[in-house]
This record gives sequence, C-alpha cells and structure tokens, in this order.
Amino acid sequence: MSAPGRPPGRDPVLEIVVAADRCLGIGREGALPWRLKADLARFRDLTRTVPSDAPRGARNAVLMGRKTWDSIPDRFRPLPGRLNAVLTRDASLALPPGLVVADSLDAALRKCRDHGPVLRFFVIGGGEIYRLAMDDPRCRVVHLTRVDGDHDCDTWLRDPLRAGFHEVAAEPARSEGGIGYVFSRLRRGAPVEGSAKSLR
Repeated sequence: MSAPGRPPGRDPVLEIVVAADRCLGIGREGALPWRLKADLARFRDLTRTVPSDAPRGARNAVLMGRKTWDSIPDRFRPLPGRLNAVLTRDASLALPPGLVVADSLDAALRKCRDHGPVLRFFVIGGGEIYRLAMDDPRCRVVHLTRVDGDHDCDTWLRDPLRAGFHEVAAEPARSEGGIGYVFSRLRRGAPVEGSAKSLR
C-alpha cells in the first residue's frame, strides 16, 4: 500500500467499505436494512479523512455503482469532500458535473487521476461492484461492519474469507437500537492459524 500522505503509484490499492449481516446481506430494496449512526460516522471519517501531510488538493475517491448512487439521498450527493465515481454502462446517464463516470474499474481509476491527487480508492457498493473489486488483485483491504442477525436482505456480499481475505483487526462489539455490530478489517492474503473459514 502507498505510504500515508502520498498518492498511489501506478498500481493503486482498492479498499472496500461495507456493512453486512450474519448472512452477508448488504441491502434490501435498494437501501440499508439498518441505520447505525456510528457506522455512518465511521464510513464518513474513513472515506473522507486525509493525512495532514497530504499534497495540496489531495482527496480520497469513492467508487460506486449507479444503484448505490441512486440510493444516496439527494441532499447528500455527491458525497462531500471526496471524488465521487459512478460505474455504469449507461452512457446517457445524467449526473452532476465534477463526477467521474466510467464503465469499468480500470476506466474509473484512470479518470480519477485526471481530477488531481487521489490518496485512497474506496469501493462502496453495490453488490456487483463489490464482486468486481474482490476479484481484482488490487483490492487489498475490506473495512467490514459485521451486523448481528438476519435482516431479510435481497443483496449479498461474497464471503471475503472465501475470496482470499482474512481478518486482521476487530473492535469491541457495539449495540445501537437493539442491533449488535462489530467494526472489522480484513486484508488479502493467507489466513492466520485458527482463523474462521467463513463469516456466515
């Protein structure tokens, strides 16, 4: 991974940010089935924060599919303080100026570089974009919020452990509105001895 405060080199690192229930469900009818304020704050801080020694004008990029873009309330989009990139095959899609629009991850990464220094590239959904990222060797990190329970989702995440990631850090369990959850971080690579074989 590139050093903090420096733009990625020719081979950028992709990081996934996602919340999933115990069945790896991530959404229902185009929206999150839960509302966890601490998780939303973590998402904002993780994707928006840049180090103090970052180059002038540097920011992070958030990469998403068209359905994820549509799911963001109008008053919050584009997500402020970040370069927003939307992956879509619909060349006629009308989007606000200043957004990156691309039909592939490669094209999105290339076009993001044309908008000034980008420090980190965060993939934020939905299901198809997550699958593309997990299949890409440049995807090295998954920031996962493990949500307790089965929330009757209709969109799911591929199991990161089966995709070659292993958990390297987990914060103490939290609870909000009767829903328990854990902030976890996974990295691509061989699992440590004794690690779980599945997040299900």
